Amino acid sequence: MAHGRKDEAKHIIWAVQANAGELDINDASLDREIAEIQHAIMKEREAASHGGFRTIFTNGPQRFFHRTLLGIGGQFMQQLSGINLITYYAPVIFQQSVGLSHDLSLLLAGFNGVAYFFSSLVPIWIIDRLGRRKLMLFAAAGQAACMAILAGTVSNGSKPAGIVAIVVLFLFNFFFAVGLLAIPWLRKSCEGYDLGLNFN
Repeated sequence: MAHGRKDEAKHIIWAVQANAGELDINDASLDREIAEIQHAIMKEREAASHGGFRTIFTNGPQRFFHRTLLGIGGQFMQQLSGINLITYYAPVIFQQSVGLSHDLSLLLAGFNGVAYFFSSLVPIWIIDRLGRRKLMLFAAAGQAACMAILAGTVSNGSKPAGIVAIVVLFLFNFFFAVGLLAIPWLRKSCEGYDLGLNFN
């Protein structure tokens, strides 16, 4: 579309539809999608024509400064959650704070990494249904609760408290993977769905 190949673009959009076999290539829904893409390209070119590094510090109809702050803020909060610290020191937490053996601590840390990977697949199916804001709030609340429980169970020192601490540490990673791992990296470029214009 950006290179003026409208017919090829329309054919590709038609071909990737779930009901392409039954859908006419001249259907109005395809024309609407083409129009939306053309509108987005026009807006991107319009924004690029004003160019320059200073543009990100200005607002106006494109709200570049808001977008910049949202992008930086999302990345900042992602790291501030403590996920890297928890993931890196999981074996130490299991061994020294929970009281497990060295080998079992390493094994559990490995399982934690595997669970973390599978948890990161969950947003693929729910992010567009629930929206970014709800998922981020869900993750933040879940992680805060996990950290509070983890602090209490580790300070208790008993074996049952240690088991709860292990479960909660796995849950901490789950909440992060579902709500904070991918979302700060996402950005839809269509006007009205952009990170700076609509955080849902």
